[in-house]
Amino acid sequence: YTPPPPPPPDIRGDAIALVGTLTDRQREVVTLIALGRTDKQIGRLLHRSPRTIGGHRHAIHAAFGTPSAVEVSLVAYRAGIVRTDTRHAAEAPSPVGARAAAKRLALAETPCGG
Repeated sequence: YTPPPPPPPDIRGDAIALVGTLTDRQREVVTLIALGRTDKQIGRLLHRSPRTIGGHRHAIHAAFGTPSAVEVSLVAYRAGIVRTDTRHAAEAPSPVGARAAAKRLALAETPCGG
C-alpha cells in the first residue's frame, strides 16, 4: 500500500494570506518592490526616507519569511496585487515620469516585425 500524495499547496491562497498580514503602506511597498524599484525610488514616490522604506522592506521580508526581493515579488504576483502585463507596469508610479512610461508602453505594444 502506498499512501496518496499530499494535496498540492494552495499557492495563491497562501500568498493572499501572507499579503493580508501587511499594513496598507507595506502593501504599497511590496507592489513597488515587485516592479523593481529601489528603496530610494520608493521613498521618493511615497514621500518617505529610504531608511523608512528599508524598515518596511525588513518587516515585509520577516512577514513573508523570504530573504530576497525576488521572493517578495513572487508572493505579490501570486497574490494578484501585481500583474505581469506591460500596461500595468507602465502605468505604475515611476520616478522616470509619465512620458517615459508612455514611451515604454508604446514600444512594448509595437509588433516585432514592424
